[in-house]
Amino acid sequence: MKKIKNENDFLGYLIKNSKNNVCNQHECYKESGLDQSSFIYYANILKDKHYIETDVANYYITQIGINNYISPVKKFALSFLKLSVLTLKELLIFLSGIVSGILVAYFIHLFGLQ
Repeated sequence: MKKIKNENDFLGYLIKNSKNNVCNQHECYKESGLDQSSFIYYANILKDKHYIETDVANYYITQIGINNYISPVKKFALSFLKLSVLTLKELLIFLSGIVSGILVAYFIHLFGLQ
């Protein structure tokens, strides 16, 4: 089982272990591997953000919660995209420096300036 490190992981755990977006509190707690205070802490964070609603026995995952969950694959894709954009930007800056140096040398040669 994947370790729950933050409220996004906890939300993903609830989504994965729910049936029709309903998760029994006791069953989810037993299977989560969290201590009771951490489990309640994460549940309260999600409740404050309106990602889940609760009653005496169940957690109800709202559409807001489902839409705001970021899966590990999506996290990786976003990180990869940010890294790719940064790399492309740095490559363009590097190449423009080389091209500008070549153009300056060409114009110096063209106009006979020494």
